[in-house]
Amino acid sequence: MEQNKIKLKCPACGEPLQMESLTCAQGHQYTREEEVICLIKPELKDKVDAFESIFAESRKADRFYQPAVEHYSELPFGPEGKAHKVWKSRRQDLEILVQAVRERTGLKVLEIGPWMGWLSNHLAKEGQEVTVVDYFLNDREGLKARKHFSNPNWTSIQMDLRDLSVLDEKFDLIIFNHCLHFMPEPHEMLASARKMLLPGGKVVILGMSIYSHPKEKAADFAREQEAFKEKYGQDLLLFPAKGYFETRDHTRFTMVGVKIMAYPGSFLSYLRAFFKPRLPWVSWGLWDESHPKMKP
Repeated sequence: MEQNKIKLKCPACGEPLQMESLTCAQGHQYTREEEVICLIKPELKDKVDAFESIFAESRKADRFYQPAVEHYSELPFGPEGKAHKVWKSRRQDLEILVQAVRERTGLKVLEIGPWMGWLSNHLAKEGQEVTVVDYFLNDREGLKARKHFSNPNWTSIQMDLRDLSVLDEKFDLIIFNHCLHFMPEPHEMLASARKMLLPGGKVVILGMSIYSHPKEKAADFAREQEAFKEKYGQDLLLFPAKGYFETRDHTRFTMVGVKIMAYPGSFLSYLRAFFKPRLPWVSWGLWDESHPKMKP
């Protein structure tokens, strides 16, 4: 099961990591678990493990949809792709990425927040050199879910997403897969990602839910967070974050050159959000050097 050759830095000291042993010159050592490179510091690993355990319990209690593992390699198509509405939007994501790649192969791709790896699988099958990063190892919805694919030819890394500098690489394409709004500092994270691009590189932000009346969304999220904490004894998110975008985020993204667009075939959804401001405008974003930036 071939994985991409990638250069990494030690999360503790910033020294280069020796890939065979996953050690640095300062003696810090990391591990592999089921073909996943684990670069999380011990204190954060304890937090992630506890969060992931309770989150899995909540998903089970709430009967949250989980695709059947035997169909992972077919997603977002096949029987499972037809069985749940979530895959309609994921097929739109794939359409967007096909346009971004434009039939090129051998691109160095970084996918942030890959879920179980359905998109990683498609990109790798199309001949891209794919690296995926996330906090979670879950073998159904996290990085270890790679084992359910017939040929998981991508590199999986568990790491603290707040510090992308651990990846000592440049990429042609960086994808935020429905996750940027859950990051504590999404605008700073986008800025970090842009610095990791090769000349002519692009950043694609999938699943941007933008609210024109964020007070109502904030109240809804606060109630959801309170209920989750009362039931499970922990916060709904791994780190404090807003969990959505609002109009001022749209403005900040636009000022740095992100082109924000409606999903293919989503005109009716856009109209509903326009006339019912409580609903979000579900969109996606593209950053590349060709898009104009605004002066602050």
